[in-house]
Amino acid sequence: MRNGDAVRTALEAVAETLLHTHDIARGLGLPWQPPVGLCVLVLDRLFPHAPDEPGAAPADVLLWCTGRGELNGRPRKSSWNWRAAVGEWPA
Repeated sequence: MRNGDAVRTALEAVAETLLHTHDIARGLGLPWQPPVGLCVLVLDRLFPHAPDEPGAAPADVLLWCTGRGELNGRPRKSSWNWRAAVGEWPA
C-alpha cells in the first residue's frame, strides 16, 4: 500500500465515523457537530470539488456533500460519492 492509499483509507474511516456519529446523535436528539479540523481534512482529500461557501462551517459543507442537509439555499443532495482514487484531486 502506498502512503497516499493509507492516508485516503484513514480519511475514509474518519469520514464514516464523523458522518455516522452525526446520524446517531441526530436520531437520539442530541446536539453534535463534527469537529472543524477533521471536516477540513476530509473535505480537502475526499471532496476536492466541495463548494466554497462564504460563512459556512466545514461541518455544514461536509454534511451537504453527503446528502445530510441543505447548504446556503443549495438543496440536499440525493446522491453523492467521494473522490478517493489517488490522483483524482487537484494538485
